[in-house]
Amino acid sequence: MTRGNWFVRTFAVLAGLALAGALTPRPSQAQGISFTPYVGSFYALKSFVDVTPQGGSHITIDQSNTAVFGARLTLPIGGTLSVEGAFGYAKSDVILREADACVDPANFQVDCSTNFSGNIITGSGRLLFKPRRANIWAILGGSYIKHSGKAWDDSSTPETGDIGGVVGFGMRAVITSRIALNLTAEATVYSFDPDGKDTLFDSKTQTDLIFSVGFPISLSH
Repeated sequence: MTRGNWFVRTFAVLAGLALAGALTPRPSQAQGISFTPYVGSFYALKSFVDVTPQGGSHITIDQSNTAVFGARLTLPIGGTLSVEGAFGYAKSDVILREADACVDPANFQVDCSTNFSGNIITGSGRLLFKPRRANIWAILGGSYIKHSGKAWDDSSTPETGDIGGVVGFGMRAVITSRIALNLTAEATVYSFDPDGKDTLFDSKTQTDLIFSVGFPISLSH
């Protein structure tokens, strides 16, 4: 089992336990400003490039699935509404694959694969909608996504920062009266065309997923 799959399975188990508790009616609790460092898994759902040139091999360029680290600052502005700023960093390589383009020692054709060092930085501002007396909330906002690192450090790919939207949901798992975990699942959607008018990359809608577990720290009472 890969590390990413292990994290998602663990996340799903925790989310199930948290959901059972989140939907149980309970007295309303006062909320304040909180700071939440988190760790999670990053998944890119689409390839940047997915083509088969006439007479050539199938070529894909993908962002690798990896761990993501970050933090969120949350400020309640009403009984059911909060504003939140979030930051995330993922060390995610860019993978170029060409189908059946190499020959192994047994003289069989196999896929060629090359990794280029890269990373992704995300920032977002969002609204959290939380029903009263429940530890579950919806996420809706805007985001900025920056692809950087050696994979994108080239004059032919000058447009690696994009504005997008983020949607998702979160829930709080109460461990003890003093300790809780915030579980979130988010999708960031944006249009990506790093080479602009050049033709290697066409403008495509990308969707990146982040599953995370955070430790909320109260900054006010």
